[in-house]
Amino acid sequence: MKRLLFCLLVVYASASAAQDTEKAVTLDEVTVKGAHTIHKVDGQWLYPSKQQIENSTNGYSLLAKLTLPHIRVDEAMNNITALTNLGTVQVCINDIIASREELQTLDLQGIDHIEFIDNPGVRYGEGVAYIINIKVKKAVSGYVFGTQLTESIFGYGHNFKLSKV
Repeated sequence: MKRLLFCLLVVYASASAAQDTEKAVTLDEVTVKGAHTIHKVDGQWLYPSKQQIENSTNGYSLLAKLTLPHIRVDEAMNNITALTNLGTVQVCINDIIASREELQTLDLQGIDHIEFIDNPGVRYGEGVAYIINIKVKKAVSGYVFGTQLTESIFGYGHNFKLSKV
């Protein structure tokens, strides 16, 4: 009789323990957040937030919202300058030097992260103080059309670009 009672008690305890584990494991929604900046030896990697990307109109606008140290980004004139006298700023997209038009027509939704290098090596040449390397994911297909209307209004010239992705 004692054995039967003991067996029933063990079965009941294991059944209730199994129900408790199922309740503890069930999750409705999980949100994992990490730092937007990762510091490296020669600079930092910046991961722009969704809000920064949605509120930006082109690459210059996004870089201005990131507030990079020792860098001034002029959104109206589409100009990036170094605040120190150490050299110039080189902007690259996937390790290839980017032109002004490429930054204006940059697909902001495809940006993975931005590498800001404040101590570039010989690889980037002499006279370069800072490197901004925008790493983008490869687009499947499509066209990108961009224009800068402030230049057309003020008579500085026309700046149109159509590029196939």
